Amino acid sequence: MVAKMLNSCGLCLGAESALVAPSRDNPGGYWENKNFVSISNEILGEFGSSWDYPRRLPDGWQFDQKMLRYRARVEVLLQGLRDHEPWGWKDPRTCLTLPFWMSIVPQTKIIICLRNPLEVILSLHRRKPSQYTLGLTPWRVYDLLRAPFSSLRQRLTPHSLGFTAWKVVNKVGAAFASRTRQNSSLGQLGLALTKRYDQLDYLLKLRRRKPLSYRIGLQLWEIYNRRILEFTCPQSRLITHYGAYSSNPQRELRRVLNFLDMPASDDLIGRGCAAAAAGLRHHRTTTLQLMKAGVPAEVRELYCRMCEEAEFAEDKAK
Repeated sequence: MVAKMLNSCGLCLGAESALVAPSRDNPGGYWENKNFVSISNEILGEFGSSWDYPRRLPDGWQFDQKMLRYRARVEVLLQGLRDHEPWGWKDPRTCLTLPFWMSIVPQTKIIICLRNPLEVILSLHRRKPSQYTLGLTPWRVYDLLRAPFSSLRQRLTPHSLGFTAWKVVNKVGAAFASRTRQNSSLGQLGLALTKRYDQLDYLLKLRRRKPLSYRIGLQLWEIYNRRILEFTCPQSRLITHYGAYSSNPQRELRRVLNFLDMPASDDLIGRGCAAAAAGLRHHRTTTLQLMKAGVPAEVRELYCRMCEEAEFAEDKAK
């Protein structure tokens, strides 16, 4: 949504043909440049990592010899964008690969779009329930769940946790095959469940019935946000909260445009706000629900700290 608004205000994201096409899950479009996404995916793969298995990369990895061919591709990519100032790109994987991009474009300004971690879990489950556990082998699941926060660690041996993960993955796989035979999509199933239950009740049921999926969703949210904060400083970044666009979109969009040194006339602000569809915000959760859903204290603390930097207060967003 934020990328769409900025594009409407004049930020070049690349040719329309280069953007990830809209889907039934996201008819408004992803506003991600396929070239940037592809490069980040391949870089992660070079080190045995991926978007849903974000291993910490070795020190100085961005200057590794393996990165030379990616630098050449980036230079070609940027040649087509530098003639269209201002330009930028949207890709969540940048949270993991930012040191590489900053070594090429060091003056890049970073916009961090913040959402309540429970909303991220609900969004993932509404679109592709448990898909991100299907792609993980049991040993990867165990490795991902080990760190960084200890409160999610269970008193299980690697063997027993691996066996549990194996059962979960195979049960989900069987459910996927069964639903496919019935011509019923998992996306529709997730949407139906979200509509049927109160959000908090649904999250509690998800935590109880699919604990692996719930924990991995929280873990991914924490890893991505800690990494992007680690790779940036307050002077080079701006955190904007998704909820601010529900309460005062004009003010928040102006705040973002000012940070980017882009024109922020009333006409541009109006155009950008008109581009944002209110229906995109499917889930609305609160900090209180984080506690009720059993989210670890360190994750809640990180979220509240980022809300403060984003100048976002829930009571003002209602």
